Amino acid sequence: MRFDAAGKFFCCHRATDKADPDYAKKRKEFEEYPGTGGKEPLAVKLADTVGHVRVATNFNCDSRTGYLVLFMQAVSPFSPVVWCAGRTLAIS
Repeated sequence: MRFDAAGKFFCCHRATDKADPDYAKKRKEFEEYPGTGGKEPLAVKLADTVGHVRVATNFNCDSRTGYLVLFMQAVSPFSPVVWCAGRTLAIS
């Protein structure tokens, strides 16, 4: 999958729905795409890198968020013990 810097998908797919009003345009774009990649190899490499960075960033954010949620769930049963222990010590 190829994304531009704005995050929009720009790689052409094969047009399969012949009832689509834009079928001829999509088919033409699909047939011209390999030639365009040959003319602008840097743009194709850049788009590929942007796509990889996007996936890596999403994975990293999901991993960190999952770790934080897991840590919060593991610590939450012990928090009332800490709060209550502080109160009972202050009262006695």
